[in-house]
Amino acid sequence: MLSGNQLTGSIPDSLSSLGQMTDLHLNNNHLNGVIPDSFQQLTPLINLDLSANNLSGPLPPSMASLSSLTTLDVENNLFSGPIPPKLLTIPNFRSTGNPFNTTIIPSPSPPVSSPSPSSFGPLPPEIGPGIQVFGQPPPDQPASSGKLKSFMNKKVVWVAIGGFLMLVVLAFALCFCMSKCRKKKSDGLKFQRMG
Repeated sequence: MLSGNQLTGSIPDSLSSLGQMTDLHLNNNHLNGVIPDSFQQLTPLINLDLSANNLSGPLPPSMASLSSLTTLDVENNLFSGPIPPKLLTIPNFRSTGNPFNTTIIPSPSPPVSSPSPSSFGPLPPEIGPGIQVFGQPPPDQPASSGKLKSFMNKKVVWVAIGGFLMLVVLAFALCFCMSKCRKKKSDGLKFQRMG
């Protein structure tokens, strides 16, 4: 499990020397470049997660030789070109957030005085999670964004707790100042009576 470790650079060709590996999770790093075409030796591989990196180029043909693979997640990268047909048969194949070769050409529509959001066709795959376009709800969040949601929820909770604590401190400060003012006023009245 090497996910979320801020790894940089490209995936090395020496990956093929890990022939007994069943799980490889390199998601949520800063990996870039093309995936090496060296998967022939990794036939025991069951789960491969390369999501949320900056990997590019086509998916290598040797990935099709991974007959044990049940999960392949390449979401939110910069992959292009065709997807090898054999990969489409993997039970948990996730590929959204990549350009691949899915060019979206809007269909011609009749002239309208003000274009409606639906006349632009489907959203391009480059639109990231949580981004709203023309008031439409955001696309389904990829599975790898679960950690991001959890982080954001925790952040909101901590901000709320911090705000509440600041409010309590301000209330105490206000009470303290008011008691000081009353005491000064009371002391001033006593001084006037004596004099």
